[in-house]
Amino acid sequence: MPKGSAAISISFALAVIAVSLAIADGRHIEAVIAAIAWIGLFAAWLVVARRSSDDSLPDA
Repeated sequence: MPKGSAAISISFALAVIAVSLAIADGRHIEAVIAAIAWIGLFAAWLVVARRSSDDSLPDA
């Protein structure tokens, strides 16, 4: 398994929990904000992961 698959799974699970709790409490605006925040965090993590994997490749 790739190194980041656990982090992706945890991030996705936390996003689902945060959005579900906000919707259950009737706070739909907070649910949208939480979803956007988690998507942004996930995107930032992907950028860092891609840059670190590019650095480890040998130069051709």
